[in-house]
Amino acid sequence: MGSSTFIKIKDLSLFDQNVVSFQFHLTTNIDHKGAALANNQCTTAMALLGRLTRKLLKGVASTIEVLDIHIGKPLVPTKLVPGPDSSDMPHTVLKVGRLFANETWILDTAGCQYGFREVLVPFEKYLADKSCQILNEPTTYDATETKDLDYFSTLPFLNRTRAQREDKKLEQQARLHFAVFVDTHVNKDILDGSAAEFEDKLDSFVHELKSHMLDLGD
Repeated sequence: MGSSTFIKIKDLSLFDQNVVSFQFHLTTNIDHKGAALANNQCTTAMALLGRLTRKLLKGVASTIEVLDIHIGKPLVPTKLVPGPDSSDMPHTVLKVGRLFANETWILDTAGCQYGFREVLVPFEKYLADKSCQILNEPTTYDATETKDLDYFSTLPFLNRTRAQREDKKLEQQARLHFAVFVDTHVNKDILDGSAAEFEDKLDSFVHELKSHMLDLGD
């Protein structure tokens, strides 16, 4: 596919029940698949993962902040077709500081849209390797599952039609359903144990989450 991956995205929503599965015949490259599915999803990821992140880090002396950056060296450049040029769009990540340990990390849950596979990277290394420009001062990470949707609901041009309002209502229901899963199925001990034990826990987590989200339509 050359140096760029060109993607057709039509109002994709992470939990939109009307979106069909990824068209795997288009490419066998896992990095291109990830870039297509995660394109422009960093704000959604920040909202969705607030409860989960805080639950997993509870009891750990740390700070969690939201940081907007510009990625200077994406491994997999993407383009929305049709759509405006998004190469200058800010990318949102989490800046995690370990108190009393003098450690700072970047937690990038949507970096695969640029071809990045590592989710947790030392702060200075992340900025240097990706030629990042910090766009603003970090802010406290207080996101809820629907923080972005709550903001979108105040914008008239995103709520003009019944279809737009129904789409947001369905996504809000799905995100709150996800929040229930975090409250009832996620324990901090998922991070404990050996690497092999973590893989088993992760497989179980994914299976249970899929089953839980499918229950939404019942």
